Amino acid sequence: MLTRRAFSIALTAAAAPAATGRLRVGCQMNAYKDPADLAELEGLIVRIRDAGYAGFETNVRNVRWDVEACRAAIRRGGIAFIGPHTNMNLGLAGLREAAARTAALGGERIVVSGAQAELDGAKLKDKAAFLNEAGEYCRRRHLVLIYHNHKWEFDSGAAEMEGLIRHTRPEFVSFLMDVGHAHLAGVDPAPVLAECARARELGCTAVIVDDGWQTLDGARGYRFAGDWRPERMGDMRAFADGVHALGMRLLLWYAVPLIGYGTEAFRRFEHCLLRRDERLACGIADPRYPEVRAFLAELYERQVRDWGLDGVKLDFIDCIQPVEGMPLGAGDGRDIGDLDEAVDVLMKEVVGRLRAVRPDILVEFRQGYIGPLMRSFGNLFRAGDCPYDAAANRARTIAVRMLAGGSATHADMLMWSPRDQPEVAARQLLAVLFAVPQVSVLIERLTAPQRAMLSFWLGWWREHRATLLDGALTPLEPESGCPLVEAHGDGERITAVYADRVVRDAGAVPRRWWLANATAGGDLVLALARPLGRRRLLVRDCRGAVVVDGQVELSAGAHRLAIPSSGLALLEA
Repeated sequence: MLTRRAFSIALTAAAAPAATGRLRVGCQMNAYKDPADLAELEGLIVRIRDAGYAGFETNVRNVRWDVEACRAAIRRGGIAFIGPHTNMNLGLAGLREAAARTAALGGERIVVSGAQAELDGAKLKDKAAFLNEAGEYCRRRHLVLIYHNHKWEFDSGAAEMEGLIRHTRPEFVSFLMDVGHAHLAGVDPAPVLAECARARELGCTAVIVDDGWQTLDGARGYRFAGDWRPERMGDMRAFADGVHALGMRLLLWYAVPLIGYGTEAFRRFEHCLLRRDERLACGIADPRYPEVRAFLAELYERQVRDWGLDGVKLDFIDCIQPVEGMPLGAGDGRDIGDLDEAVDVLMKEVVGRLRAVRPDILVEFRQGYIGPLMRSFGNLFRAGDCPYDAAANRARTIAVRMLAGGSATHADMLMWSPRDQPEVAARQLLAVLFAVPQVSVLIERLTAPQRAMLSFWLGWWREHRATLLDGALTPLEPESGCPLVEAHGDGERITAVYADRVVRDAGAVPRRWWLANATAGGDLVLALARPLGRRRLLVRDCRGAVVVDGQVELSAGAHRLAIPSSGLALLEA
């Protein structure tokens, strides 16, 4: 039999089951619509049993079933309840409660993981002492406490893992060695950087890493927002260096006031909350407390400096709202009485410190909390969340453009199905022609027609971005979601048509008139108040292939131009 130390060092040898044992394969089961629905639970148990699994484990948040009914369902299914998995942030009281329910349900083990500890300091010993105490309690309940490693325990020559093994008692704490966790969790930056390289080839110049980089937890909510450690990304500085080597800039997402129940920050600032949000599993920090403002400003400044970040995406600022029952005025640790004033002071301190580190820092805000004042703090304004909704993305980007002045307007993230035809996928991009597109699909997995479409339209957008972003913008029929939008620039006019509308030649027509057919139809109708004379007509499909290249005589009146769906036409004098 291998000792725990030998098991941690000789991982490949430990991977083989003992000759006298039988390898049991279990299933991690988290895909519940409703964890309290025992009928759904029983159906899932039958399905994983029929798939050949010997048992199942699940997140500790799901272990809230009716004990007798659940035990009966597991018994009828003929498989084992291996136990729940959780995080040390649950605390000893939370672990004891989970252990009691697990034992009552007939579980065998509790799997727990923990945040990175200081290798030579008190935190490592505190972590081991926590595991020993929790493991002793579990043993009294006839359960086995198992520690589940992540990447950091094996950094620096497995120093933290060695320390945990040295300071924990083998009768109380066992170890689950997750040798593939780094790859499966995506902490290996190589595949992400490879995808960044593909995006760079298409002309993308920045990478925004959104929610998820700060935790390995895959559940909904923000239980682990607030400490802002790169659990999923690993070495953030190395990742940033890789992005910069591609000629791209890197921005990280932060949920400014959210402090998750499972973080060290929550225990530190639990007395500085405006309110709690049980649905999101977090508290909303109150910036009237100076320690809250100092914590956030110092954190962003340090990470931008140490990781070499080019920008930050500061989210959820609109959650800082007055609530019934909150303490009013200064006092009890609050040095500012007015909440709006406190937000203003917070943003001035944050942005001031960031600009001291990087004068050209990029700061993105979301549509729900932008306006003239926020322009003094941020320089990127993004449309509100509207995934896979081209119409909403169009209306929102246009609305932001009308308020943003000289600040950049960003679209919400673009996505489409791998099964979409390129003409359908292109309409997601065409919807935001007059903003900076944020592409949020895996380029590696695009079909060849989709990739050709993306390459063509991004390339054309880059060539004409001066007109699209800085030209005179005219959105027509805003009450109908802007079904026709135009921009006028130096010697060109760009018209995007999103619905069955007639395009009219309002004012003088410049030498180049671009017409983007962002509809599902195959033509557009022009109504000319005056003749344009003979013009070159160049028509391309959504992938950039030339369909027509010839001459057309444009007299006053109506003209129907055959332009493929998601295609582009140029009328050139």
